[in-house]
Amino acid sequence: MSASWASESVRRFRDILALVGNEQVRTAYDVASRLKLPVSSTYLSISELERLSCLARDENGYLLVGMRPLQMALDMMGFAVSAQRLPPLVRHLRVHRGESAFMASLGGGVH
Repeated sequence: MSASWASESVRRFRDILALVGNEQVRTAYDVASRLKLPVSSTYLSISELERLSCLARDENGYLLVGMRPLQMALDMMGFAVSAQRLPPLVRHLRVHRGESAFMASLGGGVH
């Protein structure tokens, strides 16, 4: 594996994660068209990112940032909370309260 091929793969993974973190996308075609990438390579990259828990899908099929990058971000910010516990908690609050729910850091702790 050459260094240029590896750096291109890392760049593609980073760009896909950044897009998914900022926009609602559902298919590899959506990602490929927004990032101007080949559809087949994008499909393979998304499959690999899902396998590595870097991407996940919500109940409607939209791509989401996966548990691994979420846990890395929580760890870097010093929060002692498991990323796997957040989606069920937020979903529970949304269903039982009938309101929007999200996790946020408001200056020091997780709220």
